[in-house]
Amino acid sequence: MLRALILLSLAVPAAAVGGRLSGIESSVEPPLRMVLSIDGTEHAVVDGKETELEVHGHKVKLKANVLPVRTFEGAGIRFDFPRDMAWAHEPGEDAEIWTLDGDEFVIHVNAYPSGDPLELAEETVKGIAETVDEAADPKPVRSEFQLGMLTCSAYSVEIGLAGFGMTLTAIALPMKERPVVILLQRGTESQDENKAETQQVMELLRTTFRIVD
Repeated sequence: MLRALILLSLAVPAAAVGGRLSGIESSVEPPLRMVLSIDGTEHAVVDGKETELEVHGHKVKLKANVLPVRTFEGAGIRFDFPRDMAWAHEPGEDAEIWTLDGDEFVIHVNAYPSGDPLELAEETVKGIAETVDEAADPKPVRSEFQLGMLTCSAYSVEIGLAGFGMTLTAIALPMKERPVVILLQRGTESQDENKAETQQVMELLRTTFRIVD
């Protein structure tokens, strides 16, 4: 749960490396490469690039485009998230945790064996704030958060780490099988207002979130 917070506190500026390798366009991100299987025959294709293939003696033109999002499905919920966010899963007796880690935004899906989801949400943000700053006396603010068609109760708290302002929002989900808390970790509003990833994640949570248990 605290992985992204810990990494942020340990981050140091990287040294600039001069020069440019000949023949490599460093300003353009390399496209994704894929293998397309047609009737058991594999064909190498590149994201967004048209390729000519021979299928059953006929030449066909094909272009594959990787979607900008992936779909999370676990703990009885489903939603889309940016494809570049790293995915991790941590099973445990106290909680099963999925983490989607981006450049500016982190999502933790915490599934607990038992408990009241709203109390767990408050304890989550308060506990992290106290861990980051032992002298802090966090007072989580209760609010509502829109997930798809659901209006959920949530608790938020703002913390500071290494001069960086951060907002933690824990959203309570009273699921059938077990209580779930979705923890959102992002920069403060003043820092995030122009950040594309934060806007994209928030919009995807509002438009694609579904309960599937």
